[in-house]
Amino acid sequence: ESSGRILWSRRLPEKTIVGKAADARSLRIANDGTLAMLLQDVDPYGKARPMLLVLSPRGRDLLSLDSTAWSRIDQFALSPDGTALAVRGFGLAQEEENWSKALGYYPLRSGKTRIHPIPKAEDDGSFLGFDAEGWICCAREDGKRYAFGPLGPRKALEEREFLRRFRN
Repeated sequence: ESSGRILWSRRLPEKTIVGKAADARSLRIANDGTLAMLLQDVDPYGKARPMLLVLSPRGRDLLSLDSTAWSRIDQFALSPDGTALAVRGFGLAQEEENWSKALGYYPLRSGKTRIHPIPKAEDDGSFLGFDAEGWICCAREDGKRYAFGPLGPRKALEEREFLRRFRN
């Protein structure tokens, strides 16, 4: 809001920081004001543990993901309308009951959470984002880009389709 008025505030655990020490990508805000924030436990004696909070425009919890679901979060994105969250990292694919590189789709209002194992995904710095239809892009395996739909299908993308859907 342009008046600079505080709409809500939130106290966070003392042992956490927002994102990694020098990471400015640890906060996302959707067009409707939905906020996603990546926290890291700063306990010097243990492995860093991520916690991802998604808050409504009024500061209420919509989703909380912790190290029981993701031991590492490399990227996350909010859909422009604030209705879904995408996460890429090292997570637990519940259907297979296996930890691996994964891509997660979390609807924030209604729908089914989907965790897609992508164990052979290349770490090529591909961005994570949504297209206008709610598909998540991208994971690269064997030189091909794959997008994931909100209902679960996985689709190989031709370069032209990738540029049209995800680079605009």
